[in-house]
Amino acid sequence: MILHKQNILGFTLIELGVFIAIVVILIVSFMPGCHCIQARYQSKQAKCIANIKDQYQAQILYVNDNNGKFHSHKDHAPSYVRSNGNQDSLYDAIIGYMKNTKIMLCPLLGELPQFGYRYTSLDYFEWGYGGWDSVKPELHQIPSHIFSGYDWFANYQHISGTKTKFSFVYKGDMIQENPWPRTGEELTEDKAFIAHRISAHRRRGYVGLWDISHGGSGGARGIEFEELFDDISTSKENPVGYADGHVEIRCKSEIRPRALIGDDPGLWFY
Repeated sequence: MILHKQNILGFTLIELGVFIAIVVILIVSFMPGCHCIQARYQSKQAKCIANIKDQYQAQILYVNDNNGKFHSHKDHAPSYVRSNGNQDSLYDAIIGYMKNTKIMLCPLLGELPQFGYRYTSLDYFEWGYGGWDSVKPELHQIPSHIFSGYDWFANYQHISGTKTKFSFVYKGDMIQENPWPRTGEELTEDKAFIAHRISAHRRRGYVGLWDISHGGSGGARGIEFEELFDDISTSKENPVGYADGHVEIRCKSEIRPRALIGDDPGLWFY
């Protein structure tokens, strides 16, 4: 009777115990690695959020010193802070308020090869385009265009002078976005202030996608607006800083087109 009780579904108690022990060892060995990967991602995500808050603070310091007014931000896109060599650019106005320009580098962009050095280097300089630390006149580096993976929305105006629009129909749903802040008096919690760039543009017969966010593909061409984000974008999430200083992480299912820029037009997603 005792021997009969030790046999369970063809296994002896000893064999069953060994099997369970092996399973436990495998689980224990595997889980710390998963936790480590998740912890590293969350750490870099937290750094991105901190970057946005520091970028926000730099702009607010400027506003406080200039009678509640933002500097002009008339550029090709919100991710540009200098366009066409403008020496009275937003870059020139804000750089003195930054204690550390590394806040313009998102660590989650830096770990993905598709973004390359353009979004992972402050010193990037090529063909007149550069990063935040690329301005080096002694080396004949005076970039005409300075940009990053972060969009700055406050007081933005498209370089053509076209007024920025904030509402439109997309896939049958109306997105009513609050206008981006133009002055220090408009720094409210419902106005977007900073985000990673996800945008689409019709250009030379094709639609181009800038997919510069956490998990993004970097870009794509030859796509249709109707399939743009849900079917093409690989972004997992987009951090959005608001004009009152708080930051939210918006997951892919929540990211939608929220601004129409220019006449061509360009769609901005966050």
